[in-house]
Amino acid sequence: LWNCDVFCLPSYRDAFPGAIMEALACAKPVVTTWEADTLVIDGESGLRVPAGDVDALAQALLKLLRNEGLRERMGSSARAIAEEFALEHIARKFVDVYHGLLG
Repeated sequence: LWNCDVFCLPSYRDAFPGAIMEALACAKPVVTTWEADTLVIDGESGLRVPAGDVDALAQALLKLLRNEGLRERMGSSARAIAEEFALEHIARKFVDVYHGLLG
């Protein structure tokens, strides 16, 4: 993942694919489908297309491959999203919830 410019995972259905989270953590923009349940924000951390639309998939990939600045901006956003879901952040949120419940 570190060596790629763009991560692509077209899927007809996928429940929170781990590979996309890994790509986000590596600061890679992601091209995926609307049908995949993921944290990718269209136009911010990657591009999303309808499943099965090969032309839209190709256009999304070409758009990112041809624009280094866009890849870098989306990659930075991708990394920020992944950091929000880092173990340390999630664990802290759980601890805060439990403390709140226990009074």
